[in-house]
Order: sequence, then C-alpha cells, then structure tokens
Amino acid sequence: MVAKGYGIEGKSICKREDVKSALKEMLDHNGSYLLEVIVGKENNVFPMVPQGRGVAEVVLSKDEI
Repeated sequence: MVAKGYGIEGKSICKREDVKSALKEMLDHNGSYLLEVIVGKENNVFPMVPQGRGVAEVVLSKDEI
C-alpha cells in the first residue's frame, strides 16, 4: 500500500523461498520499486529499529532487546 500511495510498483514477501524471484522481479523492473521483506524476530536482523521507537533508539545486538 505504501508503494501504491507513491505511484510505484511494490511487493511484500515473508517466505525465504520467495526472495530470489522477488529480487529478480525488482531488479528487472524499469523504475522505482519497493520490496518489503518481512523477517521474523527470531532471525535477529541487526541493526533494527523496534516498532514504536525512533531512529535514535536503534538496536545493534540481541543483548539490547
């Protein structure tokens, strides 16, 4: 919906097996493209900004959660 609001193409994925095809689709697209990759909390992707917090509250390791 965010991409649509800006008038660009976009896609949201949440399964590991969809990453390769989604990246190819994004890279083959001519113009702006928003690819949202939803990652579960257990995957510990850092740095991250927890929901409801500001950029100044970035978390750099799992010890800070």
